[in-house]
Amino acid sequence: PYKGAAVYWSVDADGRRFEDIVWSYESPIPEAADIAGLLCFYDNKDGVEQTVG
Repeated sequence: PYKGAAVYWSVDADGRRFEDIVWSYESPIPEAADIAGLLCFYDNKDGVEQTVG
C-alpha cells in the first residue's frame, strides 16, 4: 500500500447506489499520519459534483 490500507464505503442517495465512492486511511503509514481519518471522494465517478467555494 502506498499510504497504508484504505477503507472504502458506498453511498445510497437519490435512489441510487454509488459503489466504493468514498475512501479513507484509518491507520496510514507514519509518513502520511496527517491524512488519518480524512474522507476522500472520487471526483471522476458518476454522481459526484465538486464545488469550490
